[in-house]
Amino acid sequence: MSLYSVINWFFFINCASLLGFIFYSRRYYFVKPSIQLITFSIIFFQFPLAIFSDTYEGTVPDPYILSFLIHGYILMGLTVSLYTFQDASRTVWKRITEDRVSDPRANERAVFILTGAVICIVAIYLGHVPFRETGLYAVFANPSMAVVARERSLKLLDNWALVYAFSLMTSSIAPMLAVMLSALGTKLFFQKRFFSLATISLAVISLMLAVSLPGARVSAVNLLLVVCISFFLVKGLPFHPARLFLLFVLIVTPGVLIGMYREGKAFGFDLYLQYLWDFIGRRVLQDPLEVGSWYIHHAQTYGLFGIPALPKLAAITGFDALNVPNYIGLRYQPNAGPTVSAVAGYLLTYCSYFGIASLLISMIALWLLDLAVYVYEKLSYSLLIPCVSAVSLSTLSFISSDYTTVLVTHGFAVTLIIAWSVDTATARRRVGRV
Repeated sequence: MSLYSVINWFFFINCASLLGFIFYSRRYYFVKPSIQLITFSIIFFQFPLAIFSDTYEGTVPDPYILSFLIHGYILMGLTVSLYTFQDASRTVWKRITEDRVSDPRANERAVFILTGAVICIVAIYLGHVPFRETGLYAVFANPSMAVVARERSLKLLDNWALVYAFSLMTSSIAPMLAVMLSALGTKLFFQKRFFSLATISLAVISLMLAVSLPGARVSAVNLLLVVCISFFLVKGLPFHPARLFLLFVLIVTPGVLIGMYREGKAFGFDLYLQYLWDFIGRRVLQDPLEVGSWYIHHAQTYGLFGIPALPKLAAITGFDALNVPNYIGLRYQPNAGPTVSAVAGYLLTYCSYFGIASLLISMIALWLLDLAVYVYEKLSYSLLIPCVSAVSLSTLSFISSDYTTVLVTHGFAVTLIIAWSVDTATARRRVGRV
């Protein structure tokens, strides 16, 4: 074992142990997005870096920069995050985990508003993309063309307002609505109102189909994940590794089976395990860090991208914007096709834009995420759990996307705004009826 490998294992073991101690002694910290993102960084960056140290030591020109970025980000992030928003986090945690029944009228109004938004967006989308041209239809009718149909049915639309609206629905509105519907369904189950429960179940299935119209399997999986997150939050985040792993496998299995069907593969247990690894293992232990290392490799080999890597900043400052994910994808995956987009976490991409000094920017960006706790404090119980669950899910996207992309496209900031707006609207109507 090389010195580089020993260093990475040392930091991983110590950071994971420290986080484990925090989890068992001060679990309320885990409503904070910064602590959630640090947890994800340990899982998706630090752990793979320790396991595949020999690989990155041989492929990255200066691998110690890669290690410094990841370990420094986690350690410095924890140093500050543990001393900010403590009281607010404790208050929000208590509200989430206490045995409390929310206002059913506020729930109904919020569900009505979010459902109306989903219906409007889906109707407009299908007005531009006929159902037979969607990726979802291609998955079942013409699996060999599913990937092409997915590109055409969303990414290549010329109506950017519709693209953003659909992304907003998928990343913000639908996850919150799924949580609210699942909570309502649970209540109906215990009340033995099975006809109403069947209606709610049909609504959830319809919602999963709606977000899957372009053909992306992960959209429906994310809805199942956010529902599970909400139940775990209410129960105080119980930790049973075997059960969690089994539950996660069950959640992603439909996506795995669809992938096998789309590629015309006959079901077999060995093949199922292979596809399961591609769906889970690669997404956790390989892809996030590997793609991120391409950015570091390029910066150390060819130089920094600079301001042109940020399109909005480039437009303001007069530079020609550069599509860096497409550029990196074509350079490091030349056979992937012209529309390939090798996206990576902002921690690593920002280093390829501005060098090691970007670590300070990344740290500030991490700590600013905890402003979400202020919004949590102001939300009613009806919207609190759906909002925290959806934001927690979108926080995971920081591992594989640029910062501003997650804030808007992947719904981090948008979810907070929508939750606050819907909560305010339903509260005013409630007050008006009193």
